[in-house]
Amino acid sequence: MSKKIIIIVAVVALLAIGGGLYAYQSGMLGGTEEAQASGEAAIPQGLPAAMIEFEPFLTNVGVTHHARLQVKLAVSPDTRAEEIKADAVMMARMRDRILTLLATKDHVGLSNPEGRQAFREELHVGLTELITGATLEDVLFADFVVQ
Repeated sequence: MSKKIIIIVAVVALLAIGGGLYAYQSGMLGGTEEAQASGEAAIPQGLPAAMIEFEPFLTNVGVTHHARLQVKLAVSPDTRAEEIKADAVMMARMRDRILTLLATKDHVGLSNPEGRQAFREELHVGLTELITGATLEDVLFADFVVQ
């Protein structure tokens, strides 16, 4: 009888250790490695997101072409997204970052899906640097025309 109890206790202990290791590795315990390293509190994932919309951008790309696009950002938590929308300085900084990155593009790169996806990823990186206390979930193009 005592041999069965030892085996059951050993199996339960292994399962507990395995579950704890999984929780630690997946970031369920103590936040992400980046947050732990920087000393910042982790931003909980899966919170409701809100949209931050910008007025349409119209700018030259190259010498004879122009681009018109409207950018929307999905930001969570939604309460922080509302704070960002109300902050005129932050909105101006984000708009400037979008225009600065757009100015580095030419019409050929922005005219194909691969170029637009690369631009979307550059925007994600560039805007994530500006946004604090929130997670930039997605960069969306509501309108994107290159002529």
